[in-house]
Amino acid sequence: MSRNLLFVLPISLLASVPAAAEDVVTKTVDTGSHTCTRQGQEAKKYDSAEAGSDRYFVEDQVSYSEKSKFLAGNCTVESVEKRSVTFTTKEGKKVEIKVPVKYNLRAWGDCTNNLGNLGKRMGTECVFSGPTQRYE
Repeated sequence: MSRNLLFVLPISLLASVPAAAEDVVTKTVDTGSHTCTRQGQEAKKYDSAEAGSDRYFVEDQVSYSEKSKFLAGNCTVESVEKRSVTFTTKEGKKVEIKVPVKYNLRAWGDCTNNLGNLGKRMGTECVFSGPTQRYE
């Protein structure tokens, strides 16, 4: 026997959900795979994710994390660029706020100083994902 379930979401929640898949920016930052040939060898890769000219990131829904890692490494948001935008409230009042429009990202991999890592593979792959919304 099957049951159909119906979920009802408050309208206030719907405003924070992106309307379509194209409203989500996804960026992969990958150091590549490297064989450790010396102690302290590391690899870094920098990239950025941009919301678009008339869009901003929904800040509390942005994620940047490791997809895969060999040996030591991490994924870091190096900086966030924000733009001032003026919004009009339901009451007609104009409010200026700063919204994130660009994330500068880094992937880092490290062979460390452990001699036992020589000949092993090192690298870090990171994935950024952030829904965007249009501002007017």
